[in-house]
Amino acid sequence: MIKYPPMQPGWIDAPHRMAELGDLKLESGEVIRDYRQSYVAHGELNGDKSNAVLICASLTGNHHRLDFLIGEGKALDPSRDFIVCTDPIGNGLSTSPSNSARQPGMQFPRFTIRDMVNAQHQLLSGQLGIARLRRIEIARGVDARAVQPRPVRPVGQERGELAHDPLGHGWTGHPDDSFDDSLSDHWQSP
Repeated sequence: MIKYPPMQPGWIDAPHRMAELGDLKLESGEVIRDYRQSYVAHGELNGDKSNAVLICASLTGNHHRLDFLIGEGKALDPSRDFIVCTDPIGNGLSTSPSNSARQPGMQFPRFTIRDMVNAQHQLLSGQLGIARLRRIEIARGVDARAVQPRPVRPVGQERGELAHDPLGHGWTGHPDDSFDDSLSDHWQSP
């Protein structure tokens, strides 16, 4: 059973969803068995599925990390956008060493940020039928360059927007240090 964190001031209470993605093949060749991707969604997906926005939590964060950007008249407006906020592999909400029945604790395979992006892609394209994103928001607790072996050049968002950092705190990625080449592997330009 997954324990969700207690609500905090400023968090948006939205129904938690769980996508059963099956066995998730990792970049290393290992597999996370029975992978489950935790997420919440705000707003409605429009008919041509062109209003999808992906929010990626920091490595140990959760889907509430950028709630302050979501709301009427804010950067991410649910009346305009279909906002999908994902939980990363290993944070205790998506499949993690702490909640995996088949690979608990030290039996859990090592994973990379690319593996997280792959899981998000499977959720969006496979489960939700979304082929392109209007925007990607990335909350950062650490700089991905510190954990990735090659530079990043994200592409494929409709308007070319990668991230929004209204407070200048470095919580969101920017085109020179953002998620990894796997974004370009998964999201094609319009």
